[in-house]
Amino acid sequence: AGTFSGQVSAGTLTDGTATITAGAISGATSGSFSTTLTATGNVTGGNLVTAAAMDSATINTTGEATLASATISDLTDGRVVLAGTAGAIEDSTNLTFNGSTLGVTGAITASTTVTATGNVAGGNVTTAGQVQADNIDSTNAIVGGSTITATGNVAGGNITTAGRVDATGTIEGGT
Repeated sequence: AGTFSGQVSAGTLTDGTATITAGAISGATSGSFSTTLTATGNVTGGNLVTAAAMDSATINTTGEATLASATISDLTDGRVVLAGTAGAIEDSTNLTFNGSTLGVTGAITASTTVTATGNVAGGNVTTAGQVQADNIDSTNAIVGGSTITATGNVAGGNITTAGRVDATGTIEGGT
């Protein structure tokens, strides 16, 4: 056993289980350092375990990395994380989430049904298909490109058309 301080240079250094040759450590089943271990080349093989922060410009792996937690300093709070160019983790000002509201700036394209259990509020609803609803409350005009069909009563206000009105029941007018 020996104690060294400062830099130790040798062709081969063996401590019983580990051998250091030309800067490579081999044969060690475990090791510990009470201060700093500095590698100017690659650290390869096995697992690298640290109890404190590890400073590095880049961590490269050809396999899978499992992290208990990750802090990525160039992300912004409230933005949804997505995969960017070459798989880089990034966020966008156009996609946000505050815990209860998902915000989208730009178009939403859906290839199937969009379902809302609450109100759909704001701007225009445009569709190439049908809009089905149990009840429509409108403070402005309801405009149909061809046919508006009502299976119940149409109540209140005026019905204005440039075409004809077909009715299977009674049409009553006010005074």
